[in-house]
Amino acid sequence: MGNWRILDESETPFDFEDLGFAVTEELGVGKPAITNIITGFGQADGGQFQRNLLPPRQFSLVGLLQGTDPDDLQEKRQVLNAFFDRRRSHTLYYVRNKTLSITSRYNGGLEGNIGTGGYSEKIPLQFIAEDPYFVEIGSTTTVSLNVNSNTVVSNGGTSPAYPVITLEGEGAVTGLENVTTGKVINFNLGVLPGETITIDLRPGIKTVSSDVRGSLFYSILAGSNLTTWTLETGDNTILLSANGELALLSEDGQTILTEDGQTILIGDTLNLTTTDLAFDRRHESYDGAV
Repeated sequence: MGNWRILDESETPFDFEDLGFAVTEELGVGKPAITNIITGFGQADGGQFQRNLLPPRQFSLVGLLQGTDPDDLQEKRQVLNAFFDRRRSHTLYYVRNKTLSITSRYNGGLEGNIGTGGYSEKIPLQFIAEDPYFVEIGSTTTVSLNVNSNTVVSNGGTSPAYPVITLEGEGAVTGLENVTTGKVINFNLGVLPGETITIDLRPGIKTVSSDVRGSLFYSILAGSNLTTWTLETGDNTILLSANGELALLSEDGQTILTEDGQTILIGDTLNLTTTDLAFDRRHESYDGAV
C-alpha cells in the first residue's frame, strides 16, 4: 500500500493503487512557492517590499499504470479518465507518521503519457489546490473564548490556521481581535436566545451564519480584516468583545427603525454561553515538518 489516498464519490478514502495507479514520485508537495509583492520606485532603482502571498499550489503525482495486455491497460486508463471528473474537487491524503489532507482539482496528465514499453504507462497526474496548505487530520483544537478579556490560543501547526467560531446564548458581539497580529473583525452581530451562530474563517468560505436566520454576512462592518485574520504559529492572544445591546440590522445592513424613528435594539442581556473557537493544525509541506 502506498502513502497516497483519495476520496471516492461516497467520501470513502482508498489507495491510488486501487485505481491501478502506483505513485512513484511526488512533485510540488513541499514548501509552496511564494509570490513577493514589491513596488518599484518611480524615479529610483529597486523597489519596496509590500507583502507576500501563497498562490494556488500546483503539484503532480507521477505513477505507473500497469496492465496485463493492451485491453487491460486501456480499461485501467478508462477508469482513471472517469474518476477524475473536471466538475468536482478531490480530497487527497498523505499518510505516514501523521495524516495530512489537501483539496484540489485534476489539472492534467491524462491527455498523454510517458511510454515505458510493454503494457505500462508512466502518467504525471497534475492537480491544483486553491488552498496551498495541508491540513492535519485528527488535530482539531477547541478553545472556549473569554468574553471581554484576553484568551491565549496556541497554534501547534507550522503555518497559519483559520478557525471556526461558534456562538450561543444571548448578547451583542462587536469584535474579534487577534491582539498578537493586530487583525480585527468588527461586527454588529446580535446573538439571539436559542440560535447558533457560526463564524467560519477558512479559505474559500469566510461566512457568518445563523441556524435560524441564515446568512449574517452583513453583520461584518467595513474595514474588517476578514481575509487576513488568522492564528499564527505559536501563541495568539484573542479578544472577543461583546455587550448587552446592539442595533438590529436588516439583510442589507441598514438599521431597522420603529414607526417613530427609534432604533430597534436586540440582545439586552449579555449571556454568551458558548464561545468555542476550533481549528486544525495546518502545514506548508506534505511531511508536516516545514
